[in-house]
Amino acid sequence: MHMSELNREEEIHVRYGSAASEAMFDFPCHFFRLENFKGIIAYRIEYNCAVVVGDPICPPEEIAILTNAFHKFCKDEHLNIIYITVSKGFATFLEKKNKICIHVCDELIFDPQIDLSQASHRMQHRMEKARKRGLTFHEYIPIDKELEQSLLDVGNKWESSIKGPHVFLGHLNFFESYTGKRWFYVKDGEKIVSMAMLSKLEAHHGWLLKFLVTAQTKGFHETSEFMMMSLLDTLKKENCQFLSKGMLPVDTFEEVKGLNYASTQTLKGIYNLISLLFKFKKRKAYWQRYHPKTVPSYLILTSPKRSLNEINALIKIFKTH
Repeated sequence: MHMSELNREEEIHVRYGSAASEAMFDFPCHFFRLENFKGIIAYRIEYNCAVVVGDPICPPEEIAILTNAFHKFCKDEHLNIIYITVSKGFATFLEKKNKICIHVCDELIFDPQIDLSQASHRMQHRMEKARKRGLTFHEYIPIDKELEQSLLDVGNKWESSIKGPHVFLGHLNFFESYTGKRWFYVKDGEKIVSMAMLSKLEAHHGWLLKFLVTAQTKGFHETSEFMMMSLLDTLKKENCQFLSKGMLPVDTFEEVKGLNYASTQTLKGIYNLISLLFKFKKRKAYWQRYHPKTVPSYLILTSPKRSLNEINALIKIFKTH
């Protein structure tokens, strides 16, 4: 894809995108569009399946026409369609006979206007402790390639320090694009120890916290909390009321539609084992201290015929380590 085309898709995402659809920048995608329409549907082809992450990226009035045209296109191309991490509203729009709909993720949304330091003495104590240690919070304004490399080094150290199995959709694409992005970092003295990247979501009048990474150093937990609290305080001063952490897997499947009882119970049992293995509950616990609102997100299988292709496509999309 030419840079001008990529910039166009990035600008469309800033205007109409969601926290879920940001994942389209983490791997090469195809883009479905209609002439004289503003929106797009980003999808990846795996095992004869068109895998769409998030809702269609378009104005609300275009959703029905764009989606129906996309389904016709995929039918003509003999592609099964899989939607992952779509909103409840779009899941309801798609809900028809023989569709499988599963509540697989929760989007965590923070309101920066809530003063967490007043609500939690523990949080207030940690912030004071971090400041006494000499931690300082900064916003990065492009372009300084040396500083960018230092921030990327923090991300690489964080990634290499992750222990045990984990699931992810993307990679550390901190500076592949400057469109709709903001970067922040924390210094311990002269050393950068934490970085964060925000992606603008104009449709929600807020931001996606795509990355918050902290190097494993002394006072690791205080540093991470100092970064998050400083971010929230910055957005509060800008009168922002929306900061999404993005999607985190549910602990267990509670809402499954389109499967019979036996298949549902089997699926829940398998997922419970996966949840324990990848410690989904533990990974979500850190973010609960910032009092997020939880919004459900769904997996939709649109084909009336189940096949190994769909399973293989999902395994390919959700990389595991």
